[in-house]
Amino acid sequence: MIIGHRGAAGLAPENTEAAFNAAIRAGVDAVEFDVQFTADGWPVVFHDETLERMAGVTARIRDYSEAVLQGFDIGFRSAPAFRGERIIAVRDVAALVPQKIELHAEIKDNDPVTEIHLKRLLDAFEKYGGTGRVIFSSPHEDTISDIRRMLPGARTALLLFPSVRFPTDAARRAAFLGCFSVNPDAGLITPELVEICHRHHMQVYAFTVNERGMMRKLARMGVNGFFTDYPDRFREVEA
Repeated sequence: MIIGHRGAAGLAPENTEAAFNAAIRAGVDAVEFDVQFTADGWPVVFHDETLERMAGVTARIRDYSEAVLQGFDIGFRSAPAFRGERIIAVRDVAALVPQKIELHAEIKDNDPVTEIHLKRLLDAFEKYGGTGRVIFSSPHEDTISDIRRMLPGARTALLLFPSVRFPTDAARRAAFLGCFSVNPDAGLITPELVEICHRHHMQVYAFTVNERGMMRKLARMGVNGFFTDYPDRFREVEA
């Protein structure tokens, strides 16, 4: 499984329409993107808590409405060709990405996420292709539990960041939660972790893997897929 990270963050400004189009052209099996909620409660696609890195302003995503956030240019710092790229809504990604491509929605935790937020997120997918092609990911077990309660049968993933001290224990908790996959930082992955996940019928998707050598190493361990900024590189390795 080749999963474009933030669309294809190495080929275009992350989480933008240009990045998703680049991922589609590269032939990905899935795309990953970050979900935050605006001041008026709508799900949009953006990674950082503020716009400083992408747009040069310190505005926080949660402090502005969706309409106001549309006014920021988040592409101009990457290259002149990307000037005018805007923050897009989750519904826009669901409509843009072809049905055959899976969607990995990482729910960010910069601010509290309520049931109202999650309902709007689920509704956005239902209106544009359905929730069946979506995997909802979070490092927080409570968020995963909330999604599965609100949408029985939803596919969920527990994210394991480098700070996780006992990845195998976390994998067992993910199995208890009914997760579809465990998504660990590539540096946490061991044959034991992969074996535990597979024993509990969970996939293992590693992030963020941009080097061919690491791709091959993890593939030999049995990792099922890779989040990568450069999905075009992985197709070369696969071939």
